[in-house]
Amino acid sequence: MTSRLLVDKIEGKSTSGTIQMPAGHIIQTLSSTKLSSQEISVSSLTMVDISDLSVSITPKFSSSKVLVTVHVYVSYLYQGLLRLMRDSTRIPNNTQGQSESYRGFAPLRQGYSGEGYMYSFTFLDSPSTTSATTYKVQGTNNGDTTNTLYINRLGQNANYSGTSSITVQEIAG
Repeated sequence: MTSRLLVDKIEGKSTSGTIQMPAGHIIQTLSSTKLSSQEISVSSLTMVDISDLSVSITPKFSSSKVLVTVHVYVSYLYQGLLRLMRDSTRIPNNTQGQSESYRGFAPLRQGYSGEGYMYSFTFLDSPSTTSATTYKVQGTNNGDTTNTLYINRLGQNANYSGTSSITVQEIAG
């Protein structure tokens, strides 16, 4: 004998309307796509926010995890760095590298600014909060102003463009 449950809508019993899902289930998904290009050229090891690669999520449960997936199209000559931030905290908090300015999820090293690569990163975060939390991507050209970090385009030819994105998913804990 087979059982079936047919419903049109499930609502929470309380006024909050939030239903606890089993661990591992996706509760919500938010995403932002960067369609425009951006150039980063700084004179120190300053990290710069990459516009449109930021998402704010308000987890429904403090026990939830947040799965962050990032894809950034970059063209660059010499060395640079991409990193992921949760509000003002760099995540993951890797400790290898000369200093904080040299730590991130993608150290960049390309020999020709006519090359372009998609750098991708996935991280399962445990923010332990139900407050609004912003995830964003930052980049730097490692303080070498003679070399610019190009986002969503080739360095030597602006006729070609790429697309970058950030997606966050709340996962029931």
